Amino acid sequence: MSKTADKPLANVLSKVVDLLVESRIKLDALEHVLKETNPLLHEFYLGTIENLQAQEGAELKKVLTVRLSQSLGKAKGERGSSRRMPAGARASTSVSS
Repeated sequence: MSKTADKPLANVLSKVVDLLVESRIKLDALEHVLKETNPLLHEFYLGTIENLQAQEGAELKKVLTVRLSQSLGKAKGERGSSRRMPAGARASTSVSS
């Protein structure tokens, strides 16, 4: 990748990070207002956030497990196929006209 391509990418990434920080600051401020105005609703909000984080963690673990098993399956399949079939046999399975 060239330096000219890296600069716009870095600028975009910087803007995304700035927006995420700004959003986090706004959420923290809104949470503080909620805590002061309605403590019961604030507790409900915190419980909801914890549940969403747990769900996200479970989904991430599931996706990573599937990807890992697929990667291991591919790697095992590549190694296993070379052990089962000699090189000469592999060449004979090609399509000829």
